[in-house]
Amino acid sequence: MKALRILAANDQASFRQKMQEMTQAIPWASIVAEAKNGLEAIELVKQHRPDVVLMDIVMPGMSGIEARIGEMGFALLPIQAYNPL
Repeated sequence: MKALRILAANDQASFRQKMQEMTQAIPWASIVAEAKNGLEAIELVKQHRPDVVLMDIVMPGMSGIEARIGEMGFALLPIQAYNPL
C-alpha cells in the first residue's frame, strides 16, 4: 500500500511535532514536509507534491488562507481546533 504523503503547515513547533508523533503510529501515512507559514507551504507543496496538506489558518507572514493551497489542486477542508488553555 502506498503511503499517504502529508505536508503539515503550522507556526507552532509543538503542533508539528505532535503531528509527526501521530503519523508514526499510522503505517500508511507519513509527513513528507513541514512548513512554518503559508509561503513555506507553497514552496514545499511544489517540491514534495503531497497528497494532503494540513494547514493552520492563522500563521505569521502568510496565513493558510492567503497561501491558497486550494488553487494548486488541493481540496480545502477547514478544521478548527480549540484549546481552552
